[in-house]
Amino acid sequence: RDGDEGDGEESTPSEEDLFSRAMWARSDPEPLLRRLLALPIATVALRAHMEDFFEGNLCTFCSCAIGMHAGDAATLMDRFLPELRDSSSSAQDLVQSQLEECIQKLAVRWQSFLNSPSCARLVRRLRSTLDAESARRLFLLAPEPPASDAKGLATQLFSSRHWLRALAAAWDEDPTAVAIADAQLPGVPLVYVNPAFEQLTGYTSDEVVGRNCRFLQGPETSRAAVSELTAAIQRHTSCTVSLANYHKAGSGFTNSVTVLPILDVVTGEPRIHFSLSQRYSVAPLAAASQRLAAEKIQATIPRVVRFLTPTPSVSDGVVAVG
Repeated sequence: RDGDEGDGEESTPSEEDLFSRAMWARSDPEPLLRRLLALPIATVALRAHMEDFFEGNLCTFCSCAIGMHAGDAATLMDRFLPELRDSSSSAQDLVQSQLEECIQKLAVRWQSFLNSPSCARLVRRLRSTLDAESARRLFLLAPEPPASDAKGLATQLFSSRHWLRALAAAWDEDPTAVAIADAQLPGVPLVYVNPAFEQLTGYTSDEVVGRNCRFLQGPETSRAAVSELTAAIQRHTSCTVSLANYHKAGSGFTNSVTVLPILDVVTGEPRIHFSLSQRYSVAPLAAASQRLAAEKIQATIPRVVRFLTPTPSVSDGVVAVG
């Protein structure tokens, strides 16, 4: 069904969608579903997707129940819950109870909706129809960073790349170390790292932006692992390897690194290398927790994006070092 609506361009996530997609994936789905189902355009999109799971009517019921006015409960009971008409509970209480239950059922399908073309179309339509305040409450607009937050090269990059501002706003507070490299610039330099990356490596953002991430390597770094990562990047595929990396203070640590290329839908070439880093753990429970965290993040990152920011040229003056 997702492929029947709109065209490929409309259903492909754009760089504007990177922030929204990440925030929707990381948010508690139940209150977010309540906000969306209060909007007719979102109800239609969610219903169309949920019909694949024979749960389309749940969306209609939730939308009606969320917008219910005093005196509407009995009508909703007759329409959706006739089997409960003889219950000793009030119609209002029964509707609210069923609403909670239905929202919980829809929340189970939330991740599948996020990964569907319908989600990209809905995000774009909501962004174009809602007022700015309503759009911000639904994470449809990435907050603009204060001018004092960045300086020098970082300021230049933030001002010229909308997708970078969107990703930074989404990942600044995440506990997983995130680093983003611009694949279209010479040397593929880092253009953003979050505070968790700074904590993991000891390097500040000002120290690493503009450098290739190989500066974290050292004498004990496996050449085979580096070659595996390089080959995957050249094939435009994701890859996870364990590497010996080095903290700024000189101490070594085993870094479980996942690199995800994000391709430009027009050229088919990577525009962004999105990487996750976690201190490797041999403890089974910790390792399983790390895997789950990485998989959840990977599910939020679209592999193909319709970019609005022009491809940079060498005249941008950014060349990776280190």
